[in-house]
Amino acid sequence: MAREARSQMNGPHICGPGIDIRDNLVLSGSWVARNALQLWDLRTSGLVQDVAFPAPVLQGEFLYAARFCTDNVVLAGGSGTCSARAINIKTQEVLGEVSLGGKAVQTVDAAPGGRVVAVAGVGGNLHIAELC
Repeated sequence: MAREARSQMNGPHICGPGIDIRDNLVLSGSWVARNALQLWDLRTSGLVQDVAFPAPVLQGEFLYAARFCTDNVVLAGGSGTCSARAINIKTQEVLGEVSLGGKAVQTVDAAPGGRVVAVAGVGGNLHIAELC
């Protein structure tokens, strides 16, 4: 590892495992009310797009965790909705959701191939789900 960073991305407010890299894209999940899920260009450090993470106005998004499942599908969750959602980054469609019943999501992961996902959080919750 180099002694210092070669570039910097200004903007994401990361409060957990909310960073993932795939090819030349960086996925960030930030602990902010709006535009919490974002894609960044690894080469330019510039914002590529905001990925919609639907949340009621009074709850906000407040993401702790974000991971790529496939090239086009990401999984993210946090304390705003107390759920994790699989989202197609090309269409912005929510493909599925795992709710932790009012408990914050603190981490997410996807098995190789991205079909099986794990969601865990406050209160000893660990959920395994399969994307259809």
